[in-house]
Formats: sequence, structure tokens, C-alpha cells
Amino acid sequence: QSGMLSGGPAFHLLRVEDADVPVDHSVRLSDIVLPGADLVVVMNYMIDVQWLFQVCPSWGSPGSSKVVLVHGNPTVLDCANREVLRDLPHVRQVRPRLPNPVGVHHSKVLLLFYGSRGVRICILTANMIAQDWSRKTQGAFIRDFPRKLEFSTNEGSSEFEQDFVEYVSAVFGTTDRDKELGLEVTSRIQEYDYQNSGVVLLPSVPGSHSRKDKNRFGHMKLRRALSREVFAQPQSARVICQFSSIGAVREYWLGGEFAQSLFQGGNTWNEGAEAVQSPELVYPTVRQVGESREGWEGGNSLPVSSENILRREVRNRLYRYDADLSGRQALIPHIKTYVRYCPGRSDPVDWVILTSANLSIAAWGRLQSGGLLKIFSFELGVLILPGRFLPPQHSIGNPLWVGPPMFQGLKVILVPYWSNSPDDRETEAPGYQVTFPLPYALPPRRYGPEDIPWYIDGEFRVPGLPPYPR
Repeated sequence: QSGMLSGGPAFHLLRVEDADVPVDHSVRLSDIVLPGADLVVVMNYMIDVQWLFQVCPSWGSPGSSKVVLVHGNPTVLDCANREVLRDLPHVRQVRPRLPNPVGVHHSKVLLLFYGSRGVRICILTANMIAQDWSRKTQGAFIRDFPRKLEFSTNEGSSEFEQDFVEYVSAVFGTTDRDKELGLEVTSRIQEYDYQNSGVVLLPSVPGSHSRKDKNRFGHMKLRRALSREVFAQPQSARVICQFSSIGAVREYWLGGEFAQSLFQGGNTWNEGAEAVQSPELVYPTVRQVGESREGWEGGNSLPVSSENILRREVRNRLYRYDADLSGRQALIPHIKTYVRYCPGRSDPVDWVILTSANLSIAAWGRLQSGGLLKIFSFELGVLILPGRFLPPQHSIGNPLWVGPPMFQGLKVILVPYWSNSPDDRETEAPGYQVTFPLPYALPPRRYGPEDIPWYIDGEFRVPGLPPYPR
């Protein structure tokens, strides 16, 4: 590989208990959580406090870290969790306000503050429950950031910092008590330097966002970020949407408004143009769920209804989730990824998204009359663009690698770690190769006539498998 430098992964997968599954580019929660954090913020949909404090015992000890639990599911308050939290005054709980019952607090974020050593930000796809970390394919974007040389709340703050502070402020914007706690968290966030984040945050915040604000959230934030980029061969671009749940999406949104954002580029679409390309929806089949390590029970992590997955506009766009290459075919994918690529090009991948956001209007938003963008749920993800990517420049400790000082000026090339095509791993152009552990094959295979997408309200009789439901 002439003139090519290589670095660590753009994101990680979570390591599972199964010894047959490769550990390449994978981490455990115990790898992510280093000792010594004075403030811990856990934002998630589901949190099993008992399990969490077993894996991270110091968090359950009064007098150690201050722990803030932000949750979107009432199971965090069930009897077992209440018992655990009863005598732990250093643990605070927050339930974000949702203006519409359709929405949920679905983001999955872990913030670890280590004082002068730095802050670790983890944007995840896993709930804080045992099975999500031990049995399924999940993703984690992990970055460490150093303390600012001179503390400043606004001057010199990066887009990443501004987006993150705005997002966290919205999460804690429920009661006066929560807002006070939110101010404490955001002031800590602002102590650190995010100039070298190398990624674009993709936040979703519930509400009807005005013309001025709409480009800061949901798919319009993605559209704005991509409109600044120039992509080679835009007419050959393909975009994958890989998800674990799907809402009631219609053609006007999936093949129109949302597609326009996915295929946006500085040399592609302008505001108001019609998108002619169509996203490819990667999702497991009934047989894949039944043959998974968890069997039919694993399908509970894919809570898709027949009404939503069997719509013509969805069914006609379905592609197989084939994970043999990564050794993860038997694991249920709870990860959510979106990828734009051009097959046959020497640098085929234009961008990758790792996010909590499934394929739904609730998560990504829908444009309303008057130019408003309406979003129902809290979500958070990262957009990884070659033109903006930077390798990590700071590390509190494993599992992070730090990029080389000679990186500046090199062209970044995103390469899937597992690939069917040797061309994806070989290039003669000088540059900096960044792998990402996409667990499924590119390009995906279209569903065949025998392939049935999984839906949780179905009745299935698959040869060689027990009936579903039992």
C-alpha cells in the first residue's frame, strides 16, 4: 500500500460472551470505564441499575463518583432498582420531558469526567442492560478530550461542543431541579476542548423546530452537514439504512424528504430538489432471528410490527443483513448504521453514521408546513466524514489509540474492516486509512422471494426451527 498510513477504528463494536465471535475492534463496558471518574452521566432508554453497579461497583459506593442516570423507560424505577438506589444519595435520576407520547428518550450516551486527565464521551447503541452488552451486535463511538488550556464557555468553542451542550441542556430541561443539575453537567462539558472531535454530532430533540433552528437537529442536521461536502461520482452513490426498528414511514418521507438528506452533497442536491436515488434497508429475516444464538427471544430486540415492515415502500427496499464476514451472523443486530458508498471506487465509502436513531419520523423528524421540523424523540449519533475526520489526539487510557502527528494533510479513506472485496482494503493513493467495523457485508444482497422480514407480531413456521410464537 504505497504511501498509506493506518490507524485504529472509527468506532468499536461491543464484545460479546460468545467465544466463537471475533474480538476485533470490540470493547466491554469494563474497558470503557476507567477508574477515577468524579462525575458519571448515563443517558439511556433502559437502565438496569443492579447490573450497572455490578459491572461498575465503584459507582454504587457513596463517596466515590457522583452518578447521574437519565432514562427514558420507567423500568429504571422498578422495585429492584428502587431498592438499590434507596441508600445512594450520590446517585441522581432524571426523566426527560417529552411533549408527545409518541416520543421516547432513546439516546445512549456515557460521559465520564476525569478532571485534569480529560473527559471520555461514548455514544452507543446499547441499552444499559446485561443482554445488550453480552449477546447482541452493538456499536460504540469513544473519544477522549483534553481540558482547555484556558477555560471559556463560548469563545473558541467548536461546533461539536455547541451541539453537545445544546443537546444536554434540552435533556435536563424538565424541572428546576433537573435544570440545575443540567447546568452542572454542561459547565463540566465546557471545561474540555473538542476542536479535534473529527466527527459531526447528529442530535434529535423533541419539538417543532423553526426555520432558523431546524438545521441543528434530526435529518436536517445531516442534510446541512452533507451539503458542505463534495463527493465523487454522486450518480453512483448508494445509501444503506440498517436499523433494529422502523416506524410508519411512507414513500413521501422515505423516498423523498429523508432520501434527499441521505443523498445530499455540495455537488448533488439543492434545497427543494427531488431525490431520485433510493435508500437500501438492511434488516434481518425471520430465519436469521430464529437461527440466532438467542432464538426467537432475540426478536424482542427488533420490535418491528408487520404493518410497518410489510408496507410496499419498505418491502421493496429490503436487503439482507449478512454478517458471516464478521463472525456475527448468529447475533441479533441492535446496532444502527447508515452508510453512503460507491461500489468499485478506490475509496468507496463517503460517510458512516453510528446512532441510536432507528428508521422513523419520530427519530429523524419530518418537515411541516411553514418550514418547521417536527421531532418526537431524543436521539444522538455521530457522522463520520473523511473530509472532517481526525484520529484521536488525546487518550485517558485504553481502548483508545492516538493518531500520528504526521497525519495533517493526508487524505482520509474510510475502509470497512471486513470486506468481500480485496479492493476495499487496497489503494495506491497516499492517505490515511481509517477502518470501521461494519458487521455486515457491502454491498448487501437484495431480499429473495423466500426471505421474510422479521416482525414481532407474526406467526412463523420455519423448517428446522420451533414455531413462533411458542
